[in-house]
Amino acid sequence: MGKALKWLFGLVGLLVVIVIAAIIILPMVIDPNDYKDEITAQVKKSTGRDLTIRDPMELSVFPNIAVRLGGVTVSNAPGFGADPFAEVEELDLRVAFMPILSGSLEIDTVVLRGMALNLARNKSGKSNWDDLTEGKEAAGPRDDDDDEDRGDVSIAIQGIIIDDASLVWDDRQAGTRYEVSDLNVETGSIGSGKTVPVNMSVTLSSSKPAQTFDIEMRADLTANGEMTRFDIEDLKATLAAAGEGLPAGGVDLEMTAGINYDSGAGTVAINDLKLEGAGVELSGALSGKNLNDKPDFSGKLSLAESNLRQLMALGGSAPDTADPDVLTRVSADFGIAASSTRAALKPFTVKLDDSTFSGDFQVTSFEGPGLRFALNLDQIDLDRYLPPPAEEGAAAKPAAEAKGPTNDDPLAALRTLDMDGSVKVGSVKVAKLTTTDVNVGIKSSGGVLRVSPIAAKLYEGALTGSISVDARDKTPKIGVQQSLAGIQAGPLLEDLSDKALITGLGQIDLDITMRGLDGTTAKETLNGSASFLFKDGAYKGLDVIGTICSVGGKIDKLLTGGAKGIAADGETKFAAMGGSATFVDGVMQNDDMEIKSPLIRVNGAGKIDLPADSLDYLARAELVTACQGQGGAGADRLVGVPLPIRLSGTLTEPKFAPDWGALAKEMATSNIKDKAKGLIGDKLKIPGLSGGAAAGSGDAAAGSEGAKEDIGGALKDGLKKLF
Repeated sequence: MGKALKWLFGLVGLLVVIVIAAIIILPMVIDPNDYKDEITAQVKKSTGRDLTIRDPMELSVFPNIAVRLGGVTVSNAPGFGADPFAEVEELDLRVAFMPILSGSLEIDTVVLRGMALNLARNKSGKSNWDDLTEGKEAAGPRDDDDDEDRGDVSIAIQGIIIDDASLVWDDRQAGTRYEVSDLNVETGSIGSGKTVPVNMSVTLSSSKPAQTFDIEMRADLTANGEMTRFDIEDLKATLAAAGEGLPAGGVDLEMTAGINYDSGAGTVAINDLKLEGAGVELSGALSGKNLNDKPDFSGKLSLAESNLRQLMALGGSAPDTADPDVLTRVSADFGIAASSTRAALKPFTVKLDDSTFSGDFQVTSFEGPGLRFALNLDQIDLDRYLPPPAEEGAAAKPAAEAKGPTNDDPLAALRTLDMDGSVKVGSVKVAKLTTTDVNVGIKSSGGVLRVSPIAAKLYEGALTGSISVDARDKTPKIGVQQSLAGIQAGPLLEDLSDKALITGLGQIDLDITMRGLDGTTAKETLNGSASFLFKDGAYKGLDVIGTICSVGGKIDKLLTGGAKGIAADGETKFAAMGGSATFVDGVMQNDDMEIKSPLIRVNGAGKIDLPADSLDYLARAELVTACQGQGGAGADRLVGVPLPIRLSGTLTEPKFAPDWGALAKEMATSNIKDKAKGLIGDKLKIPGLSGGAAAGSGDAAAGSEGAKEDIGGALKDGLKKLF
C-alpha cells in the first residue's frame, strides 16, 4: 500500500512537471506570428474586412499569461475612405498564472495605446458598421439553468493605462462631425473594496457649432466586488471651452463633488457639489431614486451673487438697457424636484439687482403642459430694463427679418395649456407708470385663458377687472373688463405720456371685446361699451371759456370799436366731466358727453373711427354767466348762446375750431337781443339782421325755415370775415 501511494504521488508529480515544462517550453517552440495569415484570413472571411497586424505578436504563459499586440488595424467599410475603421497602436495584457489555480485573477497593468475608432454615416443613412451587424441574430434570453455556480472569483488589477485614444463620429447625412481625442486614463490598483485613484483628460470637439472642450478630471473611486456600487470621492473636474458662440477668451469652469451610485438599488447622490467659473458660483446637493424604473430627482441649489451680464455674454451679448447698471447682480436659492413627467422649483428665491422674486413653480405634466405657480415680487422698475431711448437724429434700427417658417397659429399651444397660478407685486414701474399692490390670478383650460382677478392701486385710486383670451378658434376672441376708480388723472397721464390732457378725480369703466392679434383686426372688430366721469379737474389744450369770450370780445369790438384782450390759460376747468360710449366694429359713438362748471356747460356728441384714425366730434359750449371782464359786453351778450366747437383730425393730432356754420344757425335762431342782431347785421350787411328792418318782417324772416337758412348762411360768411 505504501509503495502504491509512493508510486501514485510520483506519477502526479511527474505530470505536474510535464505540464509546467509544457507551459514554459510551448511558447518557445510555437511562434504565434506563424498564425498571422490564418488569423487575418479568418477575419476577412467572417467580416469582409482586412485585419493587419504590423508588429510581432508576443505570447507567454509562465509566470504570466501575457499577450502583446502592436500596429493592429481593421479596414473601413467600402465607400467610407481609406482611413481604418479601428486601430490599436499597442495592447499589453498580463495575467499571473499561479493565482488562477487558486480561483483568483491577478492582472498586471493593462496598457492600451493609440486606440482610434472612426464611426461614420453617409448621406443615404448607411453607417460603416452596418456590414458587421447584418445577419446577426439577437442573443436569446439567458438560461439560468446554464449559469453554473462558479463560486466567488477574486479579481485584482494593478492598473489601467489608456494613452492617446480617440473616436470620430462623422455624420455626413446631418453634416456634423464630433471628435473625442487625446483621451488619457490612468488608474491605480483596482480591487474589491479598494479606493482607486483615477486621472483622466480628454478633448471634445464639434463642427456645428465649431467648438472645443478640454476636460481634465481626477477622483478616488471605490467599487464593491459585484461592481454595482461606486463611491467617487474628491472629484475635481476642469473644463476649458472655446469656439463659436463663446467669448473670445473662452470659458473656464471647475467642478468639485462627491458621488455615490448604486445600480442595484437604482439610487445616486451628488454631495458637496460646487461649480465655479465664468463669474458663477453654484453649490448644492442632488439625489436620485428609482433610476431603473421611473427616475425621480430632488435637491437644493444656491447661486452666489453673480454678474448676469457676464453670463448672458456666454451666449452672445447682453442686451442694451436704459440703465447700464442693471443685470449686474443676481443670486438664487431653490429646491428642485423632477421626474420624467413633472418638474418643480419649490420654493425658490431669486434676487435681481434691487428686486426679489420668490414663490414656487411646478410643471405638473410635460404634456399640455400643466403649470401651477405662486409668484411674489417685492418691487421692480421695468423702465430700467427697457432699451435705451434713441439719440436725437439717429435713424431707427430696421426690424430684424424673421428667420425660418412663420407661425400662422401662435396660440396653438394655448389650446392644450393647463395653468393655474397667481402673481403678486408690491410695486412695479413701467412706461413711467407706477402701480402698487398688484394681485393677478391666471387660469387656462380648454383653450381659454382668463386673467382674473386683476387688482392694483395706482395714483390714489384702484384698478379692478379681468381679461380673457378665447383661443378655441384660430382667430382668438379677447375680452377686457376694467374699472379705474378714484384715480388722479393728471399725474397718471403725465407719467404715461408726458402730457396730462385731463386732470381731476376720475372713474373709468370699460367692457369690450375684439378679435385677432394684429392691431388692424383688433380695431376693426372692437365692440362694447365704456363710461367715464372726472370731477374737479380741467381739460388741457382747449380753453372753451376763452374761446367763447374771444368770440364775445370780437363782437364787442365790432359794436363799440374798442379792443378787449382775453386771458385764456389754455384749459377748460370743470366741476364734472362725464359720458358714455359704445363701440361697434371699431367706431366709438358718444352722445352724452357733458362738462359742468360755474361758467359754462358743455355737451358733446360724435364719433371716433379707430380703424381710420379720425375724429368727428361736435361740442356745444354755453356760457351760464358773464365772462367777468374777459370778453367785455360782447361776451356777456353770448350768455345762453351755445358755441359749437368742432373736433377733427387724428387721435394723436386732434384739431379744435369753432364750427362757424353751426354758430351762424344758433345766432339766427337764438334770442340774442334785437339791438345786437341789428348792429351785427348792419356791420356785416346781413339782410334780416339789420337795424333798419322792421321788427315784424325780421321776426317773420326768422320764423320761416327758408329765411333761417338764408340768414344763417349770410351770417356764417360774415362771421368768417370777422374772425
